[in-house]
Amino acid sequence: NTDYEIEFIEPLQGEHLAYEQKDPDFKITEFNTK
Repeated sequence: NTDYEIEFIEPLQGEHLAYEQKDPDFKITEFNTK
């Protein structure tokens, strides 16, 4: 399970960083939504 979680989390973090660079408010909105 640990290996799977790491593989799953890493790409998500990459997407969040990309969105954060384009629109910093997007990260806050997504966290509030979920």
